[in-house]
Amino acid sequence: MATINTSFKFYIENMPDELNTFKDINEYYKKFRKEYKENAKDDAVGAKKTEKARSVSRAIRKKGFDKNGNPKNKRVPSPYNIFVKEKYAEVKAENPNLDNKEIFSEIAMRWQEMKINECILCQFKSLDAIQNDGIPSSVTDVPKNIESVE
Repeated sequence: MATINTSFKFYIENMPDELNTFKDINEYYKKFRKEYKENAKDDAVGAKKTEKARSVSRAIRKKGFDKNGNPKNKRVPSPYNIFVKEKYAEVKAENPNLDNKEIFSEIAMRWQEMKINECILCQFKSLDAIQNDGIPSSVTDVPKNIESVE
């Protein structure tokens, strides 16, 4: 729908010539406003109906399927997901009185400890490889130039 200004300009251009007094023009303007509001309501109702019709006609997508109806591939679980799955029963058996929030907190702490230990192990391996000219100590029987690390 056109804006009220453009609609009013069109309405004024088509105004009859016999309207001479301010009272006649004012009544003409009131008539225009009333018609404009009615048309606006009708347009809004029509827009809602067409929007509702569009939403009904649109197919509802099922979970696990893409827009074309093809099944989606499941994501590969992350290392953390696998760790949680393995450790949940273990932590639950050790502490049967813990609720789920506390169990997951314990698993998260264990994950952090494991990651820290793994990181330290990686650092020792890289230090070992650097000191052995790129050859890991598992390959060489006697390490060269390795100082004790505490």
